[in-house]
Amino acid sequence: MAEVQSLNTSEEASELPIAHSFLYKNTGKGPQLSQQQRRELLLEEQIQRRHTIVDRHRDFTELYDENETIDQEMEKCREEYPSELVECSEDMETETDYYVMRNIWKRKRKSKKYCDFSLMLSEWFSEVPSDLEDNWLVKLAPEGTRVLVLARNNSTYMMIRGATLCDFPSNLPGGGLQICDCSNAVTALDGIYHKGTRTIFILDCLHWNKMSLVEHETTFRFYWLDNIFKDNPNLIETESRISLSLLPSFPAEKPIIQDKLHQKFTTTSGEEILLNGLVFYHKEANYVFTITPLFGWLFCYMVPEKLGIDVPQELMDKKPEGYESVEKSFAEWFEKQCKKWESGRFKEKKEKKIMDISEDIS
Repeated sequence: MAEVQSLNTSEEASELPIAHSFLYKNTGKGPQLSQQQRRELLLEEQIQRRHTIVDRHRDFTELYDENETIDQEMEKCREEYPSELVECSEDMETETDYYVMRNIWKRKRKSKKYCDFSLMLSEWFSEVPSDLEDNWLVKLAPEGTRVLVLARNNSTYMMIRGATLCDFPSNLPGGGLQICDCSNAVTALDGIYHKGTRTIFILDCLHWNKMSLVEHETTFRFYWLDNIFKDNPNLIETESRISLSLLPSFPAEKPIIQDKLHQKFTTTSGEEILLNGLVFYHKEANYVFTITPLFGWLFCYMVPEKLGIDVPQELMDKKPEGYESVEKSFAEWFEKQCKKWESGRFKEKKEKKIMDISEDIS
């Protein structure tokens, strides 16, 4: 993550307008709501959504009224894919129209089931929450590029912004090296690829085997990952030059953060690499495929200013020339990305970045 935009690795974000792509760290910051207020609002919405899901599963009427459920889902399909329903016109019989639409809906649902994974996007950690030490977790992020690791159909794919950089066999469920039958297994991991050591550092988990984790809180997802990799150490093994390594999480307590920053950061093979920044997760946050204030980012050289703790000099040396403050740096970065977008230079840079990584792996 040598560059700020490397944090934006949503496969959809690279194709969205500028407000949702390069400027996502500032997106949604309206004059009415502060970052802390938006955090509280999102947590309330999560609770309401969870209650809605529970209530929906309590309703057993859908077990006895399948046609009504299908009709509702087909209506949703009609709204999402109107162009594909043109052939279901008035000259067709009602029953035929019904089954054509139903088949389209089934095909779309099947094709989208495991293909719509994208990565959660961070906001600048500009407003340090008052409950930082009680309700937040931290992971140290090494230099590298944010990637999506997708294991399915007996192969493992490393993807960035919708492009597949490489595929290789792994011991992840669906990755191809499992002894058991994992033909229907799917694993989706959020990670950082470090080019120098060819290591994918795992940040988070979206889907494991046949279970989705996106609706689970951060604490559960991290607990799941820690225990899975602890009980199955062979999961990090692959039959390629690329290796996997799980990034540990720890409480966002300032003494702990300071101690971690002063320790050497090494890979599983013992190679030492430099850190790039800190990733902050709210303990109760679900995994969402968009920007969220419950997922924050700070470069290492910004830590003393925002958290008031010491950082090793080698990390402070990465501070850009002319750097004055976090807020000014955000504003300058915002303006720079606007100019890149207007000139069309970002697309060329994105393609070059993908090509450089692909050549390094091959």
